[in-house]
Amino acid sequence: MSPRPRSIGLAIAGAVLASSLVPAAASADRVTSPRPWKATNTYLVRQSLDGRTSPKLEPRAKVDHVRAGQWVRISCQTTGENAYGSTVWDKVGAYYVPDHYIRTFTTGFIKGAPRCKGPAPQPRPNSALYDQAAAAGFGGLPGGSTRISASTGARNRDDGIVILRWFIPNHDAGGRLLVGDGRGFSGAPDDVHRSRAYLAWNTKTGAVTFTVTPTTVSTALPRSLKGPGICTKFKIPYPCVKDYPLPPRIRGGEHIPALPISVKSSFGDVHSTDWQARHTNNVAVRREGSGRLHVKASLVNSVTNDFVVTAAGRRIAPGAWSVDYDVTLERRPAGGYAIRAIGNGYPAIEAYYYGRTNTVAHRRFQRKIDPAMRRTWRKVGPLSLNPLVLDPGGGVGALNEFSWFTCTDRSDGGSFCDKRGSSKGQWFAKAGDYTTTGGGPAE
Repeated sequence: MSPRPRSIGLAIAGAVLASSLVPAAASADRVTSPRPWKATNTYLVRQSLDGRTSPKLEPRAKVDHVRAGQWVRISCQTTGENAYGSTVWDKVGAYYVPDHYIRTFTTGFIKGAPRCKGPAPQPRPNSALYDQAAAAGFGGLPGGSTRISASTGARNRDDGIVILRWFIPNHDAGGRLLVGDGRGFSGAPDDVHRSRAYLAWNTKTGAVTFTVTPTTVSTALPRSLKGPGICTKFKIPYPCVKDYPLPPRIRGGEHIPALPISVKSSFGDVHSTDWQARHTNNVAVRREGSGRLHVKASLVNSVTNDFVVTAAGRRIAPGAWSVDYDVTLERRPAGGYAIRAIGNGYPAIEAYYYGRTNTVAHRRFQRKIDPAMRRTWRKVGPLSLNPLVLDPGGGVGALNEFSWFTCTDRSDGGSFCDKRGSSKGQWFAKAGDYTTTGGGPAE
């Protein structure tokens, strides 16, 4: 028997398959505005896409199955794995491609388009790391902590959770009165329990939580609390380091619940209250644009904040140093996150991204503290050459007069700090001492 008829049949079949991929013929309709589906319609490919045998990102069956600028026919549509922010997949020729990069003039199914036959694939399971991040940020509230939740609408095409944490690297804090977190930078989701406060952001839903953790009093209490104060000499007041007797209510080893969080509707209502007792942590959070998250926080611990004394004829709170930050987080078009933190050089900050199916934490931002903030000087002036350990935790850096910087993320997951937009901290701290190499030490 002659093989010729079989060759002709294969050629015809190949031509039919290829017709879905070649540039539109004269009889085909190029879709340039919203319209119902027709078999002869062709749609513009906005980015080169690999072909898959099923509607999911992996595995890939054919590299560059369709190329940017090509006009293609869509034979059917279906739902599948989330790809670039959409669960819609298009059948083009023999393979599936993500609908997100095919210009169909709709974010859902094309009106009248047939559904591809066969069951839709099950979504890939969450990674254990993602589940841990979800539990840390959105699960049960740790004892003694306080939390707010918000539906911000700040979403992007990532399917994951960003956790931003403030923590004290040292074991001691608050003039040796309090217990620090005693750790370095860490991508472990559970280290929210070894942090002073943390923000969790679900980038797919826009859900946000902000949590402040309890304060722990040291078991080895000092006799007094050393802190900045105002002394007088020849009736002239000047700043100095003073010893303040501890209030009798403070007992070693106690876990003092976090102060409540007051949600502010205006960012202007969230500001520093250094030297003034306050009984709330103040937070404002909102979406800006389509996907940027903006958070402003002024935080105080629940022990030294209301420690009020009389000095130089006025009432001050020497332990009431609010930690003040203005933070924005936004996904970059090419991936990763642009993070900017404006505020005090204390405590340390870190941000990690946990993708839903990722097995590793992606470092996005780290900002260390300067060890010099653990020291001050016995005198103020050009002859201040005698160092004194004021606070082994470095908390003096929370005073606006000591440090105030703008820090932005680096490509290695660290941060670069400078004094843009601020005249604060000019004499006591150098911005370069806070610039951090990703993966480096926390102080």
